[in-house]
Amino acid sequence: MKKVITLLFLLLLSIILGCSNSSEETIKDLPDEELLVKHWNKLSDKRKSSLIQVIHREESFHTNYDESMDKWIMLFDAGMRNTYYQDNDLKKAMLEFNRDREITEDSK
Repeated sequence: MKKVITLLFLLLLSIILGCSNSSEETIKDLPDEELLVKHWNKLSDKRKSSLIQVIHREESFHTNYDESMDKWIMLFDAGMRNTYYQDNDLKKAMLEFNRDREITEDSK
């Protein structure tokens, strides 16, 4: 009976140890969107660095976007108001204006 209990205990212990290893491996496979704060300490430095870069880019974009949005609106207001091609597709005209600061007949 003692042998059976000992074997069951060892089997259970090996399963527990096996599961803890597999959770670390699954963190490597998790996409960034599914990571939780508790995963941070288990991430490689390369992955941490990548996440930090993404956050900095997003924050920089939002800061620059908010600061310059009024200027962009004024610029596009002038471009859309002053073009002869008022019946052109708006999105195509905006893309063309953004590239060349000019709207042509090609943006129909």
